[in-house]
Amino acid sequence: ESASFNSGDQKQLVMNVVVSTFVEKTLSVNERDVGLVVGVDQHALSLLKGSFEEASVYLPCFPSYVSVIGVFAPSLDEGREFLHTVNTKVEDACLCLIPEKESQTISAYAFEIKEGEPVLSQCKYEVKEYQMHSDVLELSIHCPFQLSSESRDTMGVTRDIRCELDAFMAKVEGAGVSVFVEQADEMVNLGEKKRDCELLCTKEGDLIVKRKRVRTKLEGVLDGQLLFASTPQSLLSSSSKTFPVVSLCTSSCDHVTVLEVDMYTSVFVESSTKVAELRSQFITTLRARMDLLWQQLQQTIDNGNFHNLDVQCVSFSPFPLRPLHIWVPFVFPKAPNSSSADYQIKATLKTRETLQNTLCLPLDRPFFRTINSVEMQRKRGKGSNSDRLRNPHVTINYKRLPGGRLHLVQGDYDYYHYMQDGIDDDMWGCAYRSCQTICSWYYLQGYTMKLPPSHVDIQKTLVKLKDKPDTFIGSSKWIGSQEIFFVLTEWFKDDFESECRFIPGVEGRDLSFKARQLALHFDTNGTPVMIGGASLAHTILGIDWNQELGKVRWLILDPHYKGAEDLKTIHVFMCACVCVCVLSKCVANVCIVSNCRNSHTLLS
Repeated sequence: ESASFNSGDQKQLVMNVVVSTFVEKTLSVNERDVGLVVGVDQHALSLLKGSFEEASVYLPCFPSYVSVIGVFAPSLDEGREFLHTVNTKVEDACLCLIPEKESQTISAYAFEIKEGEPVLSQCKYEVKEYQMHSDVLELSIHCPFQLSSESRDTMGVTRDIRCELDAFMAKVEGAGVSVFVEQADEMVNLGEKKRDCELLCTKEGDLIVKRKRVRTKLEGVLDGQLLFASTPQSLLSSSSKTFPVVSLCTSSCDHVTVLEVDMYTSVFVESSTKVAELRSQFITTLRARMDLLWQQLQQTIDNGNFHNLDVQCVSFSPFPLRPLHIWVPFVFPKAPNSSSADYQIKATLKTRETLQNTLCLPLDRPFFRTINSVEMQRKRGKGSNSDRLRNPHVTINYKRLPGGRLHLVQGDYDYYHYMQDGIDDDMWGCAYRSCQTICSWYYLQGYTMKLPPSHVDIQKTLVKLKDKPDTFIGSSKWIGSQEIFFVLTEWFKDDFESECRFIPGVEGRDLSFKARQLALHFDTNGTPVMIGGASLAHTILGIDWNQELGKVRWLILDPHYKGAEDLKTIHVFMCACVCVCVLSKCVANVCIVSNCRNSHTLLS
């Protein structure tokens, strides 16, 4: 989603702004904040808060197709003044956003850069929603390398590591470099200037690599491995016979600084791009990210921490618009005894907090922990839970409630239901499955590394809390919303302080009066909600609410399903938006799990 700025009867200029979270973020900045607006062409994607020097540091975190297209400021005069510092970094025209706190709107102005000076256009724009589609292919390239220094002093280590980074980039820019694309089962030589036989293209929505003889259907993400030629080109072309030579360095040195950098970097291109064009885009992206990595390394080395460092370069996707990954290098001292996840979270606290603040992201969600990384998300997608349906509600087609507004679950979840995992829990396991669905949301959003609890895990937790006797473990006894409230509070206590709200004894006919509370929950927290009553449990994924008329439709995920993972069947019976809640004729208990509002707990 994006917003279109239209000038009405005046000169027609159109600029688009992503509004899924963009407007909310722009309105949430402090009254005196200034910063950059970054985007693609005239499509704004995100904010970078701070002076130009502070904000531009994070530009290499974005894909190479993202650039500065404007600024935001408290007033028009301050916006014009701020544009003086960035006028060499924007095109001939740029955007200036002024958040209007009282009216909760954004005033947008266009400036034209004439002879280095920002000149206000005659047009003032209003925000209107606009749908933006992009057919983008991601080439995710794995290029690990090593940095080392034998120097004892800070200046020597700084010099050596800078030289090795430059040497690595010189090697990448050389001729003997290839990228092996596993899905295409071939070597793509980035050194060749022309490869007309290979074209990334689309046909009927499928991404394929088109070659002279073979057409291979590909996914939206290509995994590439950077490879270097071991033998010099001169020897390969020589007719003389040569023998391999192994060199061994015998000099001893007990103070070598070695940094292993396991780098992934992504190149985003349109699907109609020729493979040969990937070379310049890959090198431009990698060069900018090497400079950002160097800044992080230099900062750490200057502080005297240049021995036993850990370097991790990972990508994150904190924005709803995909693909839009944020690439971040983390440099921190190694753990004293082990490379534990807890130690890494604490060691990168300052970097992550600064980055979230610069991107105007809320501090009550863990956007930049390693478990939130794109790489980890893909591993989770290929894991043991990949046979479950994920987010079955997104493909539902139903007639919207007239005048209604959707308030939906935010983020990913897995659909847990009867008979999965080889467990026959028919007639007693619905609350267990609803609990697992809620826990999968926290796992997939990166709040925790704990997999959703099994039936036995849930039973053991209740016994531990002395809610149930020891004989409850291994039984086939059903539980309700109150027990799930206990389990969820205990299950996540080591990861964050969850805020569970248990609403008991809601008369079925009064459920519609809880629409406001649920709407606020889905808009601000976005977690699935469990509702139970009459020995039944269901999961609420959202509501379609007409506030003026008081009419509500409930998006219900039913854990009582016992069949195969078939979307068509599930959409008819088990995941649907209904006018009358399934528990409208009984007394229901509602369990709402909120995200932790303690930013320090989640960041650290």
